[in-house]
Amino acid sequence: MPAADPPLFGSVAEDGQGWYAKPDGERLMISPADEDPVEAHDAWPDDMVLAEGLHRFEQMVNIPLVKPSHTWAGLRNFAPDRSPIVGFDPASEGFFWLAGQGGYGVQTAPALAALTRALATGAKAGHPDSLLAAVSPARLR
Repeated sequence: MPAADPPLFGSVAEDGQGWYAKPDGERLMISPADEDPVEAHDAWPDDMVLAEGLHRFEQMVNIPLVKPSHTWAGLRNFAPDRSPIVGFDPASEGFFWLAGQGGYGVQTAPALAALTRALATGAKAGHPDSLLAAVSPARLR
């Protein structure tokens, strides 16, 4: 019997943020979207957190899961307003911020990389002022 085609959809997220998934080649990358405050440390995948996130995923979609092909963990950082911080620091000449991606760094990385390149090189064309203000480090002063 031939293997089933991979799911064809963009990033999806359960409404309560109990997980999110996005295509990754012929597989899905699924995150439990956990946010547990911790001190900085070497992160590792927590088996129970992974199991709970995969269970929430299976309750919402009709895609059977056999086992993860690989797992990883990372530490997420958040700005107080939960928006990314992108731009030169107004109080420290030459210091450029790219922080605060929170739990969506994988999903937002392409857009934030393009914005970072534009801001770091002075090529702001095409980015609305409202976006630049929303991510500016100056908003946190």
